[in-house]
Amino acid sequence: MQNKDQNNGIGDGRATLRARLSQAMAAIPMIGWLLGIAAAVLVEYALGAQLAYQLYLPKMPALFGFTIALKQPQLVPAALAYVFLVYALPLILVSRLTAPWTNRLAAALERTPTWMSALIHLALLYAALHVWADLSDYRLQVVKLTMIAVMMTLSINVINGYMGEFSCSHPGFMALGAYAASTISLVFFTQDRLFGAALLPPAWGPFFFPLALVARAREYQRKRMTAQRVSRPPGASP
Repeated sequence: MQNKDQNNGIGDGRATLRARLSQAMAAIPMIGWLLGIAAAVLVEYALGAQLAYQLYLPKMPALFGFTIALKQPQLVPAALAYVFLVYALPLILVSRLTAPWTNRLAAALERTPTWMSALIHLALLYAALHVWADLSDYRLQVVKLTMIAVMMTLSINVINGYMGEFSCSHPGFMALGAYAASTISLVFFTQDRLFGAALLPPAWGPFFFPLALVARAREYQRKRMTAQRVSRPPGASP
């Protein structure tokens, strides 16, 4: 009976702690989490190599310590300490301490157009992802493959999920998109034997992708609103 009461007490304590953590985290808006992510990335950019050396790691963990854990299991405690000190601690501290300010900022963004709010959030996310991936060629490769898989998944979801149709042509369209993207990169941002000198500075290349996403989102919103007006019965209220 005493053991049962102890187990109930432990269960209640865990539930209370979980509820407090959920309440504390729920008060942080999305832009607060993005600021915390940016802070964690800057901490790794400034102190990552030195901290990895102090923890007797061969190098900075490329993917949050997973590759090190698979190759050298004895380094798992050091990799976990690195992840906590570099990622978890700055993320939680910055997002929690800036919560009052970021909540006011989020309320102000709600009064702005959707595209402006999306642009600010995407800029923070893209800046943090750009700095994080730039620290390792392996990270950059993983991010590229992840983005390609995301685009493939979203396009298939539109065809199969929303339209209820089956498509076997997605690999072909992905190949055409990859060819077009590589050609555009060569023409605008790279010195190439076939296309000649770059038309724009190469440093501008990484910033064209989020701008293209915002432009595509605005075009999609405009087409959706046009389709709703066309399908609306005459005399119906907007």
